[in-house]
Amino acid sequence: CPDTTCRKPLDVLDVRACTYDRGDKATWAKYQEVATEALLDQANADEGNEKGLRRCPGDKCNHTFYYEPHATSGTLHICQKCHGAFCLGCPLVGGKVGPAHDGNCAYVMQQEAARKAHQEKYDKWSIENAQADEKFNEMMRKERQKGATKPCPKCKQAITKNHGCDHMTCVRRPILCSRAR
Repeated sequence: CPDTTCRKPLDVLDVRACTYDRGDKATWAKYQEVATEALLDQANADEGNEKGLRRCPGDKCNHTFYYEPHATSGTLHICQKCHGAFCLGCPLVGGKVGPAHDGNCAYVMQQEAARKAHQEKYDKWSIENAQADEKFNEMMRKERQKGATKPCPKCKQAITKNHGCDHMTCVRRPILCSRAR
């Protein structure tokens, strides 16, 4: 009500009489838009309720439809107006609207869990692999300290004697003695 002391809400017919009937069609159209949004929001206020009136989540679509999850297509929805495809109530995005995907959500969640496990395994391997050169150099230092590994006198490639006679073959030098420094 326009009177600030009155707490009674305006009736739709009162709003129409003050706007549309007096030639203010733009204000009437805006009122209808806001009232429709409020009605839809109220219809969807119960987050736990999967079925009911919904609005297309497409960016430029405002199509309203009745939604109820289907036994075979799950929460997949393809809008009849904009033809956008969405997963309504997808557990992959915390029960909110997400992009459409093949298969039901449980199957997609299994695939996502497997992908994450594979990614974690790869990340762990990458870290270990990045440390491999450092670990190899540390091992070679220890071998040199023990005296088991010596550099080839010609090419400086590390040569480790772990058993057998003292004669070894190097790629650049046919025969050398492991006692030689």
